[in-house]
Amino acid sequence: MAMDKAIEKKKASVPRWVVIGAGAAFALVVGWQVLSRTSSSRLSVDSSRVTTAVVKRGVFLEYYPFDGTVEPATSVYLDVDEGGRVDEILVEGGAHVEKGDLILRFSNATLQRNAISTH
Repeated sequence: MAMDKAIEKKKASVPRWVVIGAGAAFALVVGWQVLSRTSSSRLSVDSSRVTTAVVKRGVFLEYYPFDGTVEPATSVYLDVDEGGRVDEILVEGGAHVEKGDLILRFSNATLQRNAISTH
């Protein structure tokens, strides 16, 4: 009695061929995309517009040469009922202030005299 048994070779299944075909199609599409873009993505620059310099350590200064006007996001104009003289400025221009902050002291001698004479 023989112990050996003949093993049948399996045939390739349909799903396996579908996966292989899809992989090959994907590889073709990617290869076509790479090859079609390499020739059209070159940039030609006039050599007179290119500058070179020696690289060295130092402070990096970058600026943009343009003219413009800087304006605050919001502006508040203060009006007073009576005029007077500014005695002391408590907050400089551009500083952040909250509602109720004291920003300056001013005096009006005429108003003070009228207040004293009416009492």
